[in-house]
Amino acid sequence: MPSNRHVLNLFLLLFFSSSLAGCQQLSCKDPLFCITLQKDDQLTLGVVMPIGDPACPSSMEQWDDLQSALKQNHDVKNHPVEWSIEDSMGLPEPARQAYNRLLENASIPVIFDLSCTFDPIPAARLASDDGRLVIITHPFLSSSHSGILVNRSGLSPEQLYQCVLDVIRDLNDDNKSSKLFIPMQTLRAEVEACINPN
Repeated sequence: MPSNRHVLNLFLLLFFSSSLAGCQQLSCKDPLFCITLQKDDQLTLGVVMPIGDPACPSSMEQWDDLQSALKQNHDVKNHPVEWSIEDSMGLPEPARQAYNRLLENASIPVIFDLSCTFDPIPAARLASDDGRLVIITHPFLSSSHSGILVNRSGLSPEQLYQCVLDVIRDLNDDNKSSKLFIPMQTLRAEVEACINPN
């Protein structure tokens, strides 16, 4: 009959083996970095928009579309999706400040920019340079930048949102844990293929 010590050693060996297997499954090999959400964490997506700007009514329409999309599709692997919204006031400098506030939350992988009265790329570069993905919903004719996707294909905000959630789900298909794993370089490439297919 095995002693209590042998049983304890066997239990510890099995426990650490399974823990290491779980760590290997979720190890980050992404060239940028990975965001890992724990079991009860929410998936927070950022929004930069001109709240109440009469010169940009289409932004409010797009915001309504995003809210509607969230109501219909509100979680990824039991992680509820929520918005973190910052007001750009329809001006470049407040937009830059809005991005800085969103970047204080290290677990926001994607920011939707609903700006329509100025070129948002300079402010959005703050987030893309930090490794996040920015989706510009209006098709501005400006130079692109790594990590900034301009909606040149004319998808609705609901379709853009759906692309993001579908990609995050696909990236976690083989993930058996309750965590949500988001490799950022891979996310950027997969969402770009969804939004602007060649």
